[in-house]
Amino acid sequence: MSRFVWLGAFFLILGLIIRVGKKVELLPGYNKEDFDDKEGLAKWSGNMLFLMSVLSLGGILIGHLISHPIVGLVMGVVYSMMLICGGIMVLMVGSAKFKNKK
Repeated sequence: MSRFVWLGAFFLILGLIIRVGKKVELLPGYNKEDFDDKEGLAKWSGNMLFLMSVLSLGGILIGHLISHPIVGLVMGVVYSMMLICGGIMVLMVGSAKFKNKK
């Protein structure tokens, strides 16, 4: 179950770097000319990564609720993959509101 803690820690650290450090350059697809509001993008993306870090701890909860260890692990991994894919889609769609209006 420690891999879910590492996943949550990764999202938390990345969220801190992007939100507090304003390092939006770490976001895939970021191009300085395409975005007007770097501050807003950093805040929104950092908040979404914070949320993903908290939700990744749900993998631990799933693993503990299911009594069979293999099934619990598989369900936790499936949950984490859905979280990552869903989080990426939300980040992509949400970042569009900070793009230049051309």
